[in-house]
Formats: sequence, structure tokens, C-alpha cells
Amino acid sequence: MKDKLIELGEASDDKIEVIYYPMGKPKLDLNADEQVQINPILNELNANRAALGFCFVTTCRLVAVKKT
Repeated sequence: MKDKLIELGEASDDKIEVIYYPMGKPKLDLNADEQVQINPILNELNANRAALGFCFVTTCRLVAVKKT
């Protein structure tokens, strides 16, 4: 991710820090209803991977924080 952001000119090397998940790769445990909801999304991403070229997926909030 870091390399791609630098390649795209979105940020410089000194502005990005990679923090690896300290507990190893997290396991995604989904119940049957959740699996039904997520499968079409995963299938679409996989089918369009070449056309997308770059896909950024995050679970955090990407919002500006107002400084007072």
C-alpha cells in the first residue's frame, strides 16, 4: 500500500508509516447471513481487479479532524 501511494504521488515516503498488525493476520469469521452479504462484494472486486488497477480498502474513518 505504501509503495502504491508513493507511486501515485499521493504522499512521500517520510509521510507514511506502515504499522503491522501485532497479533498476526486476523481471521475473518462470518456467520451465514454476513457471508451472503459479503460474497457479492468480494466477487465483484475479484472480477474487476485488472480493470480497477488499484483498490483501497479500509475499516477506519477517513475524515478530516477539525483542530481548534
